Parts: sequence; C-alpha cells; structure tokens
Amino acid sequence: MLTVKYSKLEQARFLSHLDMQTILQRTIKRAGFMPIFTQGFNPRPIFKMSKPLPLGVASKCEYFSVDIPNISKEAFIKDCAGQTPKGIEFLDVWVTERDPKVFNLGAVSEYEILLKNIKQDKFSLVKKAINEGFVVRKKQKRQYIIQDVSNLIVDIGYVKNKMIVRLLSTESLNLRINDFLSGINTLLSADLEISNVVKTNQYIGKEDISIDTYLSKMELNLKK
Repeated sequence: MLTVKYSKLEQARFLSHLDMQTILQRTIKRAGFMPIFTQGFNPRPIFKMSKPLPLGVASKCEYFSVDIPNISKEAFIKDCAGQTPKGIEFLDVWVTERDPKVFNLGAVSEYEILLKNIKQDKFSLVKKAINEGFVVRKKQKRQYIIQDVSNLIVDIGYVKNKMIVRLLSTESLNLRINDFLSGINTLLSADLEISNVVKTNQYIGKEDISIDTYLSKMELNLKK
C-alpha cells in the first residue's frame, strides 16, 4: 500500500473533496500506474483519502492511500512530478504492508491563522475565553446551535502575528476550522477569512505523534 502526503494550496484550496479524488486518480493514471481494483460487480481502484478539508482552506498535510503493486516510492514521486494541477504537490510517500486507514488517522488538526491587525494583547482574550468557555455558532443536523467548544481545542499559541491552534477532528469530537474562525471573529470583532488559514499538520492523538511519524514507523516495520 502506498500512502502519499500532498499539499493543496493557492487556487487548489477551492477544489472540493470529490474533485480532489478525481484529480488524484487521474494524476496516477497519467503517470502510468495502474492501481489494484476491488472485486465485485462494480470494481473501483483501492483508493482512500484523509478527511474532507473545508472549502477554501489551504493545506500542507493531506493524505491518500492507493494500492499499486511492485512500485517503489522513488519511482512514484518521479513519474507523478509535473502531472498535478497548480497548487497540488506530492510531498512524501510511504510504503506499508497494510492499509493505514488515513481517513481515521487525523484525530487532531493543526492550523496557522494569519492575524490581520490583531496584536498579541488581544490574543490573551482568546486564551481567557477558551479557559472560561469558548462559544461558537455551529451547524449540527441541518440546524445551527450555540455550543461551548472549549473541550475541542487541544492547544493554542501565538507566533509572529499567527495563531497556531490544534483542534479535535475525530468523527465524534470535531471542531471545524471555519466554526472556530467564526467564534474568533465574534469574540474580537475581527474580520478573519478562511483564506487566512493554512492546515500545517495532523496528529493521530493528543500525544504529538504526527501522521508522518506514524507512517514512518509502519514503513520501518515492513523493512524488518
């Protein structure tokens, strides 16, 4: 099983999850690789992606897995280079014996938010609100609710006019970055936009084990 880390930047951030699936599969085909297909009446490539990214959010850490027999990761990266649209780049590849289930791996997502005209003294208001109760307007089951999401914020910091935040992103505990951003705008009377956000890392839990580290360990076990 081949697992690929890729970036989704510039205008590519406006591509939907289904668009990305089509683009990635076509890229693999143009590069000359033939994935293994599922069995049955409607065979499909064995191809899995990490969780959908909110439309408009740029990312440096998206993943997909594809089953291609008898292929080295060096050959894959080389042959796929230049085949992707602008803004999409394959960054790293891991070869693992079993499916790493990339959709379920990203339990915590890390984002950088460029703070336009928001100084560090205002950032202290954010930390105070998270400690005392950070409320956002959140869509749930076709309706909007007001919810305290403090328990869904793993960590937050301020570095050179950027807010660095880690949010839970599991199936059952999930705070979308656009909901968090809306809460920040309400709290600070700001006008931060989704274009100010870049997803920079994904972790498999709260223990600072990134997906990259996890996949590297899986690959190492295969070589033993």
